[in-house]
Amino acid sequence: MPEAARDPAPRLARVLVLFDIDGTLVRPNGAGRRALLAAGSALFGDAFSVDGLDPSGKLDPAIFEELAARHAHLDLRARASEFAALYLAALRREAHRMRPLPGAAAVLARLAAEPGVALGILTGNVSEVAAMKLAVTGLVRPGGPDPFAVRACGEEAATRPELVALARSRYLDGRGAAAGGRTAAPALLLVGDSPRDVDAGHAHGIPVLAVATGRWSAEALREAGADRVAADLRDPEPLLALARAAGKPT
Repeated sequence: MPEAARDPAPRLARVLVLFDIDGTLVRPNGAGRRALLAAGSALFGDAFSVDGLDPSGKLDPAIFEELAARHAHLDLRARASEFAALYLAALRREAHRMRPLPGAAAVLARLAAEPGVALGILTGNVSEVAAMKLAVTGLVRPGGPDPFAVRACGEEAATRPELVALARSRYLDGRGAAAGGRTAAPALLLVGDSPRDVDAGHAHGIPVLAVATGRWSAEALREAGADRVAADLRDPEPLLALARAAGKPT
């Protein structure tokens, strides 16, 4: 019998839901701040501080640049490679403190079962840190299928809005859409916990579900313009409603 014809390109989802990590899917419990302090202290002793640092919604390279500017007298940029290695080592030691946020695992499983929905990661974490956090919290199982069709991480763009564009193009390219393009590109939906997540989505006209599981209150997220605000991800319905609405033909 002749070999069955193969579909040259997987069909595109109707909706691609992009999740932030810290404060949205994962509670770091201060691991990142302690790891930054440990790395800086190993290089510079008490002359290094993270007091007053607000990393919420920022890209990891931007956080490093902020620390470098604050410690210009130490010439942190000249020791960027050493700092990065020390930070990663310290973060691995802190990894046992990280926890999945309430409802995170369940909502990922629920969305993965929703017809026409694909999942992605959009995070300020660099790729290695993102992978670590998803693994240690059990949101991605070692050796198991990766629930995320695409990841866009902090070292891959200069701004968070640029990461949104990267995630979209990477998803399309990964499905051969540039060559085949047999179905419409998916609508995007962003899930985050900070005003910077809201701004990144709205820069592309994308609806944003904001969860008050990071350092920002529900009221602050509403004031930032989030399309929907939820206390956490334990109730999947607000997110499902947004995803279904985004995926409806226009």
